Amino acid sequence: MNRVKKKMNTNGKAHGAKTARVTALLLIMVLVFSFMPRYSGKAAENLLAPTAAGGEPQKREVIYGKLAADGSSDSIFVVNHYDLFEMQSFSDYGDYATVLQLTGENAPQYAAGEVKLSAAAGSYYYQGNLNSQELPWLIDITYELDGEKIPAAEAAGVAGELFIEIAIRQNLAVDPFFFENYALQVSANLNPNKAQVVETNKSATVAISGEDRVLNWIVFPGQETDLFMRLQVRDFELAAMTFAGVGLDFEFDFDLEEMDELSENSAGLAELSDAIGQLADGAEELESAVGQLQDGLVDIEEGSGSLAENASQLSEGAGELHNGSVQLQQGLTEYSGGVSSIKNGMAGFTSGMGQLRSGVAQLATNGSSLSSGSAEILEALQQIVQGMSVDSGLGGLGFAAPTEEELAGLDVLMQGSAEFKEGLNQLATGAAGIGELYVGMKALEDNLEVLEAGAAQFALPDQGPEARTAEEWRAHLVRMYGVTVASDAQWEGLLAELSGLSSLAAGYVTAVKTLQGTLAMLNNEQQGVPALTSGLEQLLPLAGGLAELSQNYENIHNGLLLLVDTVKGTAAMAEDLPALMSGLSELEEGLSLLASEYAVFDSGLSEYTQGVAQLLPVFDGAGEQAGLIAGARQLLAGLTELDGGASDLIDGLSDYSGGAAQYKVGLDSYLDGVAGLYDGLGEYRTEGFDEFASGFGTYTDGLLEFKEATANLEDEFLKQIEEAISEYTDMSFEPRSFVSEKNKNVAGVQFVLLTEAISIPNDGTASTFEPEVEGDFLSRLRALFVNEEDE
Repeated sequence: MNRVKKKMNTNGKAHGAKTARVTALLLIMVLVFSFMPRYSGKAAENLLAPTAAGGEPQKREVIYGKLAADGSSDSIFVVNHYDLFEMQSFSDYGDYATVLQLTGENAPQYAAGEVKLSAAAGSYYYQGNLNSQELPWLIDITYELDGEKIPAAEAAGVAGELFIEIAIRQNLAVDPFFFENYALQVSANLNPNKAQVVETNKSATVAISGEDRVLNWIVFPGQETDLFMRLQVRDFELAAMTFAGVGLDFEFDFDLEEMDELSENSAGLAELSDAIGQLADGAEELESAVGQLQDGLVDIEEGSGSLAENASQLSEGAGELHNGSVQLQQGLTEYSGGVSSIKNGMAGFTSGMGQLRSGVAQLATNGSSLSSGSAEILEALQQIVQGMSVDSGLGGLGFAAPTEEELAGLDVLMQGSAEFKEGLNQLATGAAGIGELYVGMKALEDNLEVLEAGAAQFALPDQGPEARTAEEWRAHLVRMYGVTVASDAQWEGLLAELSGLSSLAAGYVTAVKTLQGTLAMLNNEQQGVPALTSGLEQLLPLAGGLAELSQNYENIHNGLLLLVDTVKGTAAMAEDLPALMSGLSELEEGLSLLASEYAVFDSGLSEYTQGVAQLLPVFDGAGEQAGLIAGARQLLAGLTELDGGASDLIDGLSDYSGGAAQYKVGLDSYLDGVAGLYDGLGEYRTEGFDEFASGFGTYTDGLLEFKEATANLEDEFLKQIEEAISEYTDMSFEPRSFVSEKNKNVAGVQFVLLTEAISIPNDGTASTFEPEVEGDFLSRLRALFVNEEDE
């Protein structure tokens, strides 16, 4: 037999309860047919008992339906059968278009729905052609060739893949009694030379009848369904399909004591019960383990949550550490720039201080010469003034015209006065820088005080941070924060960064303390910048005196210039005495005033030279007191050291800030990983494992219930078989007439429906229709399950 692909396709409108019941019945029939049980009851009444004398005759109806190739009803006629004990006259009822005599000598008489019959003893048949074309089932047969629907009339002779679908539905226009109590056997005969079965419903059976293949389906009472067959066809023809409807009216005389073989075959059910029990016990143990695993997951999830919280705090601290280090680095950069500026200014100050000291030393050295020259100029002016005595005559004047040598001496005097004036101007100009230097030093002193106050604000612990190695950091994180440190590249890099940061932090404390000490030294009142500023303050009067002295001598030099010019003019006018005498009085007054002012200048010059001599110890120092020069150099050395320390500190802080940033990046990555672990564990637990645990608990409960329910599986199976057989063998109904409800005493009703054959016309005629009945329904039903070869 060809292998046929089968597929179940039932309509959802089927009556589920009755279908399940009938399905169980068929399973029982498959089982019991192999034991060849005896059957009896109303199924045996398919053969009519002869009517007793004077009794009402029993009838049997066979309804023949002629269907078109698409399943639609074309015409219906009924064969009515009686088995009479004696000659009888009686009536039958039905809505017939015509009635036909099939046996007997007397033809039936039909009028107004009543058939009057008169027949001799024995079997009597007559046919009635119904006016109605309604059957209990609506049958719709469709055809698809290679996926395209075609009319049934075009199916003959086609080639390709032909899909035939048979839809069976209840006809609501007909008494539902027949649809709910009658089964249909559907049969299709196929010539394998013209049609080969590719696929059909799983419920179908394929049998061999001579050269043909016969497809059979059983449609149970109350069932609406879709049957199909997929064929590979060539020159397609199809004989008439038959739909045989018979009421399931069986009673079995079935003795369970005779089922020894069934009992032997069911012994494996006891083993199945034991296996189910072991499976349920194992599932219960596994459920306990799943519960422990679930508790462990909760603990891990809570631990990862705490770990994430601690890591978040570490990350925030690392962020603050990084921001603080950046701000500190910016402040130190500004501080370093200020220190560098102060250092550069101090270098210029120290150089200028040296030059100033050289100038003061030169001034002190030349002071005596200036003082001697000034004294000589004063003495000469006094002699000139004393030599000029004016009376009423020239003889009393006592004035002699200057000689050439005296005039040359006056030129020498003016040249020395000009050089002296220039020297004073240079000293005054240099001394003016002392004031600017004092202002700068005062600003430096103020800035250093601010720097010292700022350095004092640097937060330093009582005990400096400890420089730790990577392994020491690993132990510290575990001890202080409960962090589980993995042995992977990420953690190893983070521990190395922490080790470097702690070393930088320890060096930072030392650098800050050095900075604070240096600033305290620079601000020392005795040896630092305040001492230098105080020394410069003492030089401020000297700078003012030099400026005043230079200005005064400017006036004296101009007076001397005027005097020498007057003397020279007087000498030139010696021969013109009257003209000379007219200006002599003014000359005498000018000389007297010049001598008086020069005397004051000479006194100031003497005091200045003495003061300059006293300034040298201020520059050079005296005894244990350091001078300005040494202090400036010491201050410059301190500023140089401070500038270098600030640069080193900035470099260290730069590395520290970079390390802090990398530390935060590492912590953030670690935090992301821990947060991902926490979220993943939560999602895995809540969206997966909890449902799995709950489902497994339900599964275990079900298994335990299943274990309890199947503890006596073999006994229950045999008991239910007995109950099912008892239930289904008691299925019976009282037959009723399909033709008319007026017909009573009906022994049985059967339906035989045939479709129009699909054939290739040879003589111009279409298919023929010849109803036929082959055997009783029980014989055909049993043939579905028992092969003749197995008998």
